[in-house]
Amino acid sequence: MLSVAVLVIGGFALAHYFLPKPRDSETLCIEGSERGQTIVLVDKTDKWNPEQADRLEGHIKNILNQEMKQEERLWVYAFGATFKPGFKHNFTACKPPDGRECKGFFCNRKQLEDQYNKQFLPPLVAEVQTLKVPMKGDCSPIAEVMVEIMSRVEIKRQPGSTRIVFISDMAQNSSIYTAFRGSPTCAGTSRGDPDRDTGLLDYFQRYKGEMRLSDTSVLIFQVNPDGRAPDVRTRAMAKWDEVFHQLRLPAKWERL
Repeated sequence: MLSVAVLVIGGFALAHYFLPKPRDSETLCIEGSERGQTIVLVDKTDKWNPEQADRLEGHIKNILNQEMKQEERLWVYAFGATFKPGFKHNFTACKPPDGRECKGFFCNRKQLEDQYNKQFLPPLVAEVQTLKVPMKGDCSPIAEVMVEIMSRVEIKRQPGSTRIVFISDMAQNSSIYTAFRGSPTCAGTSRGDPDRDTGLLDYFQRYKGEMRLSDTSVLIFQVNPDGRAPDVRTRAMAKWDEVFHQLRLPAKWERL
């Protein structure tokens, strides 16, 4: 009888150890198992063309499939011309296993495949289809959005490394700073020399103590809208490189 009891107890212990822990029904995250996060910020004020829209979708899928690790948290935010503090994410979930590495008696490949392909992917793909549609906007509050998101408690408390992904022209256009010359298109913007204006740096200097910056990197897929003056793109890159240097964030630029 004792040996039977030992076997039963041992069986329960093994099952407890090897069987997958329960996931949150909405985020698919396992409490205590999350590691790292990828934060995708989509600037909907950029007028990208249909080909660039397809590339946007492809980049998000590539990051998911090639860069993100299992149990890493994905956050997707989209923003337009009007900045509202506290705006909600468009999508968030932890990346669950897809079943390809399923091995052993306690691993249910079919269950993992269904979880990935029916619970995780469909809402993300549906949201990306919506994000692909640009919105017209005279303002572009990129800096305000970055400070807002990177200062949120759920972002700062997330264990592991952080990857910020911008899909934007990075041409800030708000009362903080504008990368454009000529008559202002956004209310409250300065008419000064955008090459000498330090408004963008000053803004991040003011708020960097509130932001999640440790073990954080930045990847930018820069949109180049049709008909845009070429100096805007180069100026935006130069100004944001100053910001990333100030915040000690390694940054990589790619064209959308």
